[in-house]
Amino acid sequence: MPGSIVTIDIIYEADDLGNDKMKETDREKLKNTEGEMIKQDTQIAGNEAVKQEVKKAEDKTKKQEVNKAEGKTKKQEAKTASAVAAKPKIKLSMEMVTGPITDDKISVTATTAMALFIMSAAIMAVAAMYKKSIDFIMNTYPDVIKFFIFPLMGVMVFGVYLMVIGKMRADGVKLVTVLKKNPVFIIFAAATILILYSQYYNGFDYAVSGYCAASIQETFLMELSYFVFVLFGATQVRKESHKRFLLRMQILVSALLVIAAFALWHTLVESSFFYDWTPRFSSIFSNTNYYGYYLALSVPLAGAAFLYEKGIVWKVIAFISFAANSVALSLCGCRGGWIGAGLAMVFIAVAHLIIEKKINWQSLVLIVVFAICLFVPSHVIGTFEGKMSSLGTDIVNIVSGSEDAANAGSYRWMIWRESLKIANENAPLGIGFEGVGHWGYQGPPYNVRPHNEFIQYAMFHGYPMMILYFIGCLGIFIRALRKKTIMNGATLVSLAAAFGYLVNSFFGLTVFSTAAYLFIFLGMGYVRDSSEK
Repeated sequence: MPGSIVTIDIIYEADDLGNDKMKETDREKLKNTEGEMIKQDTQIAGNEAVKQEVKKAEDKTKKQEVNKAEGKTKKQEAKTASAVAAKPKIKLSMEMVTGPITDDKISVTATTAMALFIMSAAIMAVAAMYKKSIDFIMNTYPDVIKFFIFPLMGVMVFGVYLMVIGKMRADGVKLVTVLKKNPVFIIFAAATILILYSQYYNGFDYAVSGYCAASIQETFLMELSYFVFVLFGATQVRKESHKRFLLRMQILVSALLVIAAFALWHTLVESSFFYDWTPRFSSIFSNTNYYGYYLALSVPLAGAAFLYEKGIVWKVIAFISFAANSVALSLCGCRGGWIGAGLAMVFIAVAHLIIEKKINWQSLVLIVVFAICLFVPSHVIGTFEGKMSSLGTDIVNIVSGSEDAANAGSYRWMIWRESLKIANENAPLGIGFEGVGHWGYQGPPYNVRPHNEFIQYAMFHGYPMMILYFIGCLGIFIRALRKKTIMNGATLVSLAAAFGYLVNSFFGLTVFSTAAYLFIFLGMGYVRDSSEK
């Protein structure tokens, strides 16, 4: 049995030895596993550190970019704020009052200013017919124009200036670009500067007090405003519908003044103003010739409107006004007005032929109607033949160099020569507004002004100013001819009215009640590129 015990012990020892070897192997495996885990943990920890570093770098870059962008934005905001602060306060205030500045707002304001002057004649006509007083015509009417109508027009057109400047800035349009496209503005601006410099050179004594007949009632500020406010304001009547509104207003007002001429005829004839003259129509004007200036533009305006109005109602109204004004022109006896209106009617026919490239037979019919209305009334009262005969005699005397030529045109030929002599002696700046008083000129009757507006400007402000004025007027007509394909009917009607007055101005003078009409319709006759199409 002992042998058995030994055997069992050996087996147990063998088993213990095997177990120890197995435990040793397990320890080795566990150790290796722990080493790999530690190695993996170390690798993971290293990756995490790298990621954190990358994240920090990315965060730093993003922060720098954000700071840079914020800095750039702040700079832009500061630049914008400084630019806004640098803009004129006038523009801001205009936009605050009127909202966005548009062509329509500019045109409406300019139209209102021009309508104010046109309507003033109608208001005065109604008041004069009610008052039936020569004092009202000689004093109240001039005061209303000088101290109310013209100042109010000036304020309104000044607003137009501000709106035009504001719109130019908003649209990014430079003044140089505008002037290059509209050289006429430069010409009239230069003429205005010469007027101011001439008056500064000659002094403002007579510009303030004046040296003219009570019927003229014109001041230096009014003369200046023709160029600065009236002409510029009229060019800003940009819409054809607004031009038609003003033209229709003039058609109606001029017809009303014909009624006033009949109503006031006895009042004026009985006044001492007419002395021993043959009774003639003058309506609300203090001189029959002044009414002739007014009719020289009203007749062709109504005639041209008859041709270009589309509705039958306004065609009829225009024709009635045309005929009535033609009769009034005959009865007022102003030969300069006869010539001006007659040539303006020819101008209308020729203009239509050039634009449409065909004869407008209606325009020829209007010329015939005008001739009948001019001849018959003056023939009935016995003035037509005498005036035409004296006109022919005057022309013969001037051409032949007769001593009687001095009496030509109611002494106009002599007045023109004397006025040009004064202009030559005081070139190039003239003698200033109404400066003839300084010379104590005591020539023939009606000598307070040259009775020729071009000579008047040459004498008052020098030949350079007169030449610029002539070129400026001519330039508006040339521009219309060059842009005839985009010119509308309302613009052509305005030019016809201005043409009639300009022809008459060779025999007349500027007065408070009529001169502004030339600049209104001359400005409305300016063809604009943007709004005429």
